[in-house]
Amino acid sequence: MAPLSNSHLNDILPDFQSFLIDNKLADDRYVAFYALRVSQFLSFANRNMESDADALVDKFLDHLKTRENISEWHVKQAQDALGLYLYLNVRRRTRAEQSGVDGVFTSCQGPSTK
Repeated sequence: MAPLSNSHLNDILPDFQSFLIDNKLADDRYVAFYALRVSQFLSFANRNMESDADALVDKFLDHLKTRENISEWHVKQAQDALGLYLYLNVRRRTRAEQSGVDGVFTSCQGPSTK
């Protein structure tokens, strides 16, 4: 798999990246990589059905640890990114339930509008 260019990295979960930047939750240099880790998690989650989100996150982090070119700091970055992403989804879900709109990020394309 070819590495993603910076322009492609910026296309991954753009709303999540904006959330991180707007709230100064991650250094601008790393925001795209946070989105990449979350995107990788979403792909992993689609292949590994697990009802418990915490167990799924743990499985994903364990999976990352087994990959050849993944350092411990990559795993920590993924853990931090997922924590922020899951927080954002809970916040959006709560607001969406109050307004009757599905505001949860369900794919790499951003929040669903169903």
